This record gives sequence, C-alpha cells and structure tokens, in this order.
Amino acid sequence: MSADLEHPPVPQSRGEDTDIIVALFRAALIIVLLLLPPETKGLLDAPPFMRLMLTVGILFTFIQAVLFFANCSLQIYRPATLAVDLLLVTAITATFAQSGRDLFQIYYLLVITGAVWYRRWGAILTALAAIGLSFLVEYRITGADPQALAYQFAVTRIPWVLLVAVFAGYLVRARDSERELNTQIDHELRLARRLQANMLPDQLPHVPGLDIALRFNPARYVGGDLYAIQTLPDGRILIVLADVAGKSVYGLVHLSALNSHLTAAVHEGLSPAEIATRINRGTYEALQPDSYAAAVISCIDLNAGIIEFVNCGHVPPLRLRHGDADDVVELSSGSILIGAVPEPHYENHTESFESADTLVFYTDGISEVRGRDNEQFGPHGILTAIAGVQHEDAEAMTESVMTARDAFAAAGAEADDATLIVVRRLPDSEET
Repeated sequence: MSADLEHPPVPQSRGEDTDIIVALFRAALIIVLLLLPPETKGLLDAPPFMRLMLTVGILFTFIQAVLFFANCSLQIYRPATLAVDLLLVTAITATFAQSGRDLFQIYYLLVITGAVWYRRWGAILTALAAIGLSFLVEYRITGADPQALAYQFAVTRIPWVLLVAVFAGYLVRARDSERELNTQIDHELRLARRLQANMLPDQLPHVPGLDIALRFNPARYVGGDLYAIQTLPDGRILIVLADVAGKSVYGLVHLSALNSHLTAAVHEGLSPAEIATRINRGTYEALQPDSYAAAVISCIDLNAGIIEFVNCGHVPPLRLRHGDADDVVELSSGSILIGAVPEPHYENHTESFESADTLVFYTDGISEVRGRDNEQFGPHGILTAIAGVQHEDAEAMTESVMTARDAFAAAGAEADDATLIVVRRLPDSEET
C-alpha cells in the first residue's frame, strides 16, 4: 500500500550564483587576454599595469575558487571583487586605447553587477568609479586638456553609464519585488499543501482480506482531488473519491468544506446516499454559482460480499470480476453532482464484491488525459494497463496504470489531478 503525496525535494542554492558567474567571466576574459596579440602580448610581455592586474586577477580568481570549494561564503568579498574587476577593466581599456580601440562599454557589465549586488546605489557608485578611472586613463594616455576631456566625457560617456546604472538599479528592485511576492505566494501554497495533507490519510488501513494501493498526483502544488479510505466501527470499509472543480487554493477552500461535512456524516454512521445528501446540504451555498464536486461514496461489506455506493456524477469505478480485465462492471448510479442543485435525490446502489474481485477508483485526471492524436486514455487504457499485471498485487496495478498514463499523455498536454485507488479482494485461499 502506498500514497505518493509529496513533491521531490528541491535542491537548495547557496545564493552565490552571481558570484560564480562573475568569477567565471573574469577567468574567461583573462584567458582571452593572455592569448590575444598584439595588445596584451601575453602575461610576461604585457604593459606593466596590465601585467599587474592580470596577475592580481588570476590570484583573486584562484582564491575565490578555493573559498567556494571550501564552502566559504563569497558574498562578503563582493566589494573586493568589484574593486579588482574595476582595476582589471581599467587596465584593459588603457592597453587597448593605445591602439585606438575604445572598450569603455565593458564597464557596463560591472555597473550591472553592482546593481545586482547592491541595488541602485551600488550601480551608481560603480558607474562613478568607472567614470573616474576611465578619465584618469584617457588623461594619462592622451595628455588632453582636463576641461576638454571632461566635456567630452559629459557628452559621450557619463549620461550613458549613469543611465545604465539607474535602469539596472530599478530593474533589480522590480525583480526583488517580484521575488518577494513569489516567496509570499510560495509560503501560502506550502501552508495550503500542508492543510490538504492533513485532510488526506497519511497511511492506508490494513484490512485482512484486502490489498489496497493508492496513487495521488496533484497537477499543481495543491490539488482538487479528495479521497478517504477508512475502516468503520461496524467493520465495513469506507472509500470516498471526490474531484472538486477548481484547482490550487481556490479548489482547496471547497475541498476543506467538503471534507468537514464528510467527516461529520461518517461519524454519524450514515449510508453513502445519506452522506452525499449531507455533504450537498452543507456545501451547496459555498460551491455556488460556478463550482461543484463529483464524488463516489462507497462502503465495502466483506461479510456480505457487497459494495454499497452512490455515484454523484463521478467517472464510474470499475469492478473486475475475479480480477479479470475483460469482465468488467461499472459502478454508476446516475446521480447528480454535489453542489449542482439544492435538494438532490441520492439513492444507494449495491454491487457484488466477491473473492478475487478488484475495484478500481479513479478521477478524470487519469481517464481524460489526451494523447498525441487527441484521443483520451479512457477506461480502456486503464484496463489495458491492468491486464498485463492482473494476477499481481494492487501496488503493481497502480504502478502499471500510472506508467501507462504518463506514457500516453502527449507532451505539453494540460495536466489534471490524478488519483487512483485499487482495492483487490484476496482469493479465499489467501485471506489472512
């Protein structure tokens, strides 16, 4: 018996992706500079300032790599990183300026980095540092009049680099706002997921003579399916499967109301039809005007060898006589959906449940999934998947159906919540 209720764990990031990217980009830039003639002329023959900054850049990158693999934080070294990279870019622009090439735009990358790490003022301060260093380089190389050079910068460089700084700063702030909102939403979804988990049984009951298996795969973080499997005080086994219209938190509100009325009705010892009536009466106003719930409510009486049920607009469960996928009866009562009308008339129906029989309860997230030719998986797909393992246990049947469903579904097809319950009555010779 099993229930797939949890999502796989998400790998945790150290929050230093940008530090790693900057270090890798610096390493790639240094490699290019060492191999690029004729300006840099390699490490040993490069101009003095370029040679110094290449050496500092190599050592700094090596130190960052050691710190990273030692699980030390790189974030506290971000001011040093910006300082080293500003001086390295200044050395590059100075070296290439002597051959008439203007590489001032490389500073833009550092301005964006400053925005990512220190927001708007980090970007502006990095831009001002870039302007100052670039001005010193131009003045030293050209020997131009300081006022004329300042005017040239004011026209050609300062507006653009400050525009990049301000734009990057506001863009990062907007991203932070979106991330904060997404974090809040994620927190609320986690709470909703926990609430739904509390509504669902954490384990399936052990019933002598029955083999029960379950699969529950919500299409979103919070699903719209609800199931209950429990042993009643009189020894019968209650199996409820419901599918509420509306997913995520919207559907969860209705699921919670449905579950509370279901629990109260079960405690009162009501029959399946009476339970459905009680749930409809308690949830009708909440579900109106645009929601409803499909549900099948059943009680298995092993002593009598029957299943008593009411099917409220749900896809019909399947009874496989003696476990034979070619000898099938659908459990359908023709009753209306819960929440569709204020005073529905629900009636109990019975079906035999004999030795070696198998019951298959499923939601439309399994039967209505569409393949590449837009055809539905349908009950035929379920029975085909079971036919190959019909002599094995319930767990093998659920695994076979879900594997077949996933293989059948077309890539990019819209997913729905998928719940599958297989109840196999052991042959008389195997009952314990």
